Amino acid sequence: MIPKVKIEDCIQAAYKEISDRKGKMENGTFIKEDPSNIETVAEEVKQKQLVELEQHLNGYYNLPCKFSEIVEYMKTHDLKMDGKVYTEEDKLHLVARPSRNGGCAYMYV
Repeated sequence: MIPKVKIEDCIQAAYKEISDRKGKMENGTFIKEDPSNIETVAEEVKQKQLVELEQHLNGYYNLPCKFSEIVEYMKTHDLKMDGKVYTEEDKLHLVARPSRNGGCAYMYV
């Protein structure tokens, strides 16, 4: 004979199992926080440099990296423009433009 199970008991057991998990959602999927990686991530955040950029007369900011290097550069640097700090999560590579000579990137904010 199969024992009767209440749906409420199943829900409570499932909630108890997952309620203390830490992580983040990425593209609709929950990614558990890796406890062994917490110290490494904290150390990387500490090492990020804040770079304050000056606005040119024509309104744009030069980024101190090549257009092709923006994603990698933002992993180790935060940028301050017009009093606001931009981090890697702001995805500046989506709004930055390559300079005409192929050197640094520029952007308007």
